[in-house]
Amino acid sequence: MARPVTLLRFVLVWLLLGLALAGAYADGLTLTASFGIGGRYRPGTWCPVTITVHNPNGETVSGQLQVLASPTPGRGFSGGNAALGSALFARPVSVSANSSQQFIVYTRGMDPGHDTVSVQLMEGFKRGDGRLLARTDNEPTNGTPTITGGAITDNDFLLVGFGGENGAYSFLNGQQVNLNRLPGGSSLPVATVTNLNQGGADIPATTQVASPLPVNLPDKAAGYSGVDAFLLRSDAPMDALTEAQTEALKGWVTSGGHLIVVCTGGDPSPLNSAFYTGLLPATVGPAGANGNLTLMRKSAPGMTAISGLPYTFSGPYGAGRVTITTLANFSPIQAIQMTGGLLSSALLTHTAQREENYAAQYYGSGQTLLSEAVMRAPSLDAPGTEVIGLFLLFYLIVLVPVNYIVLKRLDRKELAWVTIPLLVLLFAGGTFAVGYAAKGGTVFLNRAAIVETTSGHREAGAYAELGLFSPHRTSYDISVPGANSLAALPNPGYNYGFRSQNRGGEMQGNGQTKFVQSSEGTALLDTSVNMWAMRAFDTQSTTDLGGTVDSSLSHMGAGVSGNLANHTKYGLSDCVVIYGGQIQSLGTLRQGASLPIALGSYSTPGSGSLALPNLPGEMAGDESRADVRQRMHWALAGYVRSLGALQSSNNYGNRQSPPSYRSSPQDALLIGWSDNSALAGPSPQIDGHSLKENDVTMVVIHLPIAEK
Repeated sequence: MARPVTLLRFVLVWLLLGLALAGAYADGLTLTASFGIGGRYRPGTWCPVTITVHNPNGETVSGQLQVLASPTPGRGFSGGNAALGSALFARPVSVSANSSQQFIVYTRGMDPGHDTVSVQLMEGFKRGDGRLLARTDNEPTNGTPTITGGAITDNDFLLVGFGGENGAYSFLNGQQVNLNRLPGGSSLPVATVTNLNQGGADIPATTQVASPLPVNLPDKAAGYSGVDAFLLRSDAPMDALTEAQTEALKGWVTSGGHLIVVCTGGDPSPLNSAFYTGLLPATVGPAGANGNLTLMRKSAPGMTAISGLPYTFSGPYGAGRVTITTLANFSPIQAIQMTGGLLSSALLTHTAQREENYAAQYYGSGQTLLSEAVMRAPSLDAPGTEVIGLFLLFYLIVLVPVNYIVLKRLDRKELAWVTIPLLVLLFAGGTFAVGYAAKGGTVFLNRAAIVETTSGHREAGAYAELGLFSPHRTSYDISVPGANSLAALPNPGYNYGFRSQNRGGEMQGNGQTKFVQSSEGTALLDTSVNMWAMRAFDTQSTTDLGGTVDSSLSHMGAGVSGNLANHTKYGLSDCVVIYGGQIQSLGTLRQGASLPIALGSYSTPGSGSLALPNLPGEMAGDESRADVRQRMHWALAGYVRSLGALQSSNNYGNRQSPPSYRSSPQDALLIGWSDNSALAGPSPQIDGHSLKENDVTMVVIHLPIAEK
């Protein structure tokens, strides 16, 4: 009877599976998706994917939209990034009956031009682990692609134009851009901004323009991370955008983006909307005799008139920049170059470039990563070779000669069959107990963050690395609150002493993590961590300093002098002010404190020179004697200074190394430190509970210098 029963079970299983698959698509749901903003995206960066769900049924459908990648047969992952296989990006959705609705899911590291990308709708609003309701991929169906979008190459400069008639900025497509330029007109070695694999040849950069519909604009600031500049016409339908979309655009500028506002016509009322409050570097008045609006530069620090471009003003906003112009024959490319928008002076921009594109680097490229800063804890230290050697020697002595001598004296040498296994078990248990005592049994989180803004601004951009340490091999659910935050694995899924690999289509080591995005933040579901290991994640967001750091710096001969005052909610320690390679130590800058600044002459960085001098505490001492925060402090200081080094790249993914950081000659930099967890944003929670957290935050404040 065994065979008939087995056969019957086999038939029943296949029948049930067939019914399940038939039911999965019986609802008639279909999916289409577009990568990027207006169909343009930069591979490697955060990328918004606009997904349209067509629901022809008479019932509302709820579930989870998911975007995931798998290796392309014969090619593997784009840029060799096996970490793609361990990440799934999702968001919960509800689709009304008899409707088509659009949603945005943010991905990172995926390129449908090289990878097999799938979009699917799964039952299960929270976890998305139920029945498959609909699915599509980037293989054309009946010759029609259901996933679209065009990639921007390394030598493209991506502009997003919003407002005006369709194609208002199309004349900019293909225009060449002079990359060999720094803020203030300083020169920059060509090798730092071109692909070093091509012999340092100066490949002309060209512009590519995306003209999105309002619904396609990101509602998270990180969704703009592949964009070089945003062109906003004053006739743009801002009322068609949601509050989340307008806040995302402001958040991107706060984190280092460049917004260019192009005034059209003679009506200033569109610029009186709440979106522009506190944003523009000039006040806008009625039209003058020439029919254009009149502009008057604001008196705040850093607001400048652009030489060579009349009726054009530029100023800082957070760590980014806003430019406004009324020129009828306005050339955005000219203004971008003249205001330093090509090579951002924001540390956050360079950090995002390095963390998001490291997957293309191989064989000792020399890149220092922010994600490495959180991998600093005594719990991760391997025992020294002397300790291991002494332990093995003691183990062998007890196992062989001592065991033999004892059994010989007892005249019971036949018990060696029992004593040897017992000694092995005893030493194994003792090793585990010693390791557990040394490594600890507590789950904890390391967070190393860079918070950046400009004096006079309370909103700041934040880029943080999170390192989760686990005393057990298990999986966790981590929630990162914040309406404007996104989280992902740093490429290539850096794990302490270990990188995930794809073998036979199965991810080894880390397993798949779901990054579920919502208006409340990001939930990292099913986050597997090995025993006594650490897994890193990065987050991008904005934060409120609760006040401003105010400065009044002006030129004093070839140097600068003035004062700065801390009106934020936070005190800062180990503060320094840097200007053109000169450094002044300030010590502690307490809340409400005011300090004088006096720095010497500015030295223009030349080829191979570093923009940042040694920072306090950068040179690590004996890490075995330092606590977690001190180790992270050392690593974070070293990382920031490494941004100014000329980076070489053994780069087989045909991607450029990120350009070296150079601070603007128009700014001094205030750099300080804080252990306050609130400074880098809300603290993550694990499985709904708070956990022990080690925070180190570097605060970077740009201090504009008044024009002579």
